[in-house]
Amino acid sequence: MNNLINKAAPIFFVCVVFVFSLGLKRPVHSTDLTAQVSKIFSQNCISAGCHSGRFPPLELNLEADKFQVSLLDVSSRQVPDLKLVDTINPEKSYILMKLRGDVTITGKPMPYERAPLSSGEIEAIEKWILGFEGLEISEQPETLKAQTQQERRFTKPAFWGTRLMNLPTDRSIGKKDFLFRISHRFIPAAGKGYDFFYGFDGPASIYFSLGYGINDTLSITLGRSNVLKELELSLKWVFLEQEKLSLPLSAFLYLGGGLTTLRQEDRSTFSSENTQFIAQLGLTYQFSNSFSILLVPSYVSNTNYEKPNTEDTLALGLGGRLRLVDDLSLVAEWVPVLSGYQMNSSGWGLGLEWKIGGHVFQIFALNSYGLPTAQYLPGGDLRFSENDFRFGFSIFRWF
Repeated sequence: MNNLINKAAPIFFVCVVFVFSLGLKRPVHSTDLTAQVSKIFSQNCISAGCHSGRFPPLELNLEADKFQVSLLDVSSRQVPDLKLVDTINPEKSYILMKLRGDVTITGKPMPYERAPLSSGEIEAIEKWILGFEGLEISEQPETLKAQTQQERRFTKPAFWGTRLMNLPTDRSIGKKDFLFRISHRFIPAAGKGYDFFYGFDGPASIYFSLGYGINDTLSITLGRSNVLKELELSLKWVFLEQEKLSLPLSAFLYLGGGLTTLRQEDRSTFSSENTQFIAQLGLTYQFSNSFSILLVPSYVSNTNYEKPNTEDTLALGLGGRLRLVDDLSLVAEWVPVLSGYQMNSSGWGLGLEWKIGGHVFQIFALNSYGLPTAQYLPGGDLRFSENDFRFGFSIFRWF
């Protein structure tokens, strides 16, 4: 009997140690693995207009300093019963289902409109998720515990485009992002009828611009119009943010200069008659995800290019956005001239805005054809009272 006990004791001891070690076993979360996962998201998921910035799709920000807070034990917006990363049941993590293209997911697989992740990349993300299994909040890495996710009152910005139609908005380009914009104003009025295909057959004023986000609130943009071959260089600074600082409104400064490069025999290109100074103060109030208003007191010097004596324009821009469904909105603006040079009537516009990924599309009816600030601020050549207007559109592309 003693011999049997002596033989069984080591086996029993090994079993006890094994079982006990299982109970104590905790997953180890590798810093290197976290960095690898961060790199995978950065390379595949946070291009401009995707899961980055202040208002990412589905409120999912996958930037390096935000992806863990956005994922861990956060319910999916598409399937609320599932968590993006489920630290209790990792195999049920919805983000893995999206990355693998599971047939049960809602919407399209991730990354959207890009090549699927490799099996090695998905395996790395799966290992990273498994590393959180069984970890209490207090046991999570210090770098993660230090992150906080600000409660946002709004999940949509006040305006999707950096322009409402002509007026600047408080929308920033975003840190280290580029923004390309192309805008058209068909010059013939819609009232000219079918012979001009309601204005679409005629020539158009065209504006191209390229902007760069120096940081999240400061950006610089250079644009050119074919009308008078005018250049505009501008700097926009959003110095107050309604939601971020719990203030009653957002505010920004738009400062810049214009240069008319159309050759004239009686003046040089860089003469004072060809230059303009631009100063605008923008105030935005966002009532909800669906409704926002905009107020833009504006001043531009030397707005009457045709006359040798310079004339300035002081105007007050008013605008608003009403979201109709998803990211399709109704936009409107009115720019009454307070003093100085004015065209036939104050500028106005009414249109639709649609946000898709990294693009914002706008189509509208309006009375002005100018696109640089010095050209649209004095108003338009068509009168609303005569039911006359022209069509225009803009396309914004972040990258």
